[in-house]
Amino acid sequence: MVDAAFVNELISTMVEKRAYEGIFAAGARPILRTENGAIGFKDARLTPDDVIQLLVLLRQKSKFANNPLEESGIFSFGIKNLGRFTVEYLQQRGSIVVSLRRMREKVFDIKQAVTSRELLPMLFHLIDQGTGLFIISGKNQVLNVSVAASIISYITQKKLNVVYTVEKPQTHLLRHNNGVVIQREVGTDVMSFDEAIRQALSMNVDILYLNDVPGEETLSGIFRAVERGILVIAAFPSAGIPYSFLYLENIAISPITVRELTASSLQMVISPLSFDHRANVLHASWLFKKEEVSNMIRLGNYFELERFIKKS
Repeated sequence: MVDAAFVNELISTMVEKRAYEGIFAAGARPILRTENGAIGFKDARLTPDDVIQLLVLLRQKSKFANNPLEESGIFSFGIKNLGRFTVEYLQQRGSIVVSLRRMREKVFDIKQAVTSRELLPMLFHLIDQGTGLFIISGKNQVLNVSVAASIISYITQKKLNVVYTVEKPQTHLLRHNNGVVIQREVGTDVMSFDEAIRQALSMNVDILYLNDVPGEETLSGIFRAVERGILVIAAFPSAGIPYSFLYLENIAISPITVRELTASSLQMVISPLSFDHRANVLHASWLFKKEEVSNMIRLGNYFELERFIKKS
């Protein structure tokens, strides 16, 4: 069932339907995720051999075509006129699950998507300062990284900055515009987030963006970057603003230390809720740095902070 024609049709369908991810598992019908919800691809359910064959055919399109497949892994490839794709695979109950993600080139315009006349100037003011920690954390990680990409696009259009991005997987092909964008994918270009942060620090970049904060060492690297005057943008999934702080605290060796570092370096938290594609409008909860906000973070009063956000 799965052959070169299947793969070509799959990739063409993802581009045509604007699907950002396809999920392929043994015993299940292939699913494509789009901005408007999930759709099916083909009617038949895949066998374990089908999924392995799909992975092999996708692997042949990458620079790792001759490398042996491991139990899990990630790789990328590009197809002329169709875009760039990332494949991530893992073992499940003796078979393999494959995720095929399409990197997007188009990002929404943050200047148009944020309609509040109060929030937008505050956002631009903090970006223009060019230092500190920006957190983008909501339930939908696809939306989180889309917001991050739109902010980076705004920065590179306005400023001659060097932007260093660290992602697993890479989600957008970002344009240089008036700056320089260096994109690194964990598992393809670098071995880990921590290695990528060390590279970014040695290059003395202006902006560091990460689409995950997987552990204590990465978190420590983020604070080292902030201390050097780098603007750090971190996007990761959470149930909302209070939970984003709880996550950082839970991965830290010393919760008290991370509270103090977060309180002193945090400039803003955006928790995206939804995006209206027809109206090009972003709906999100916002938190900006204030003395009372910093004090609540230092004390770990995150749910009191949530009440403060609702009042303001």
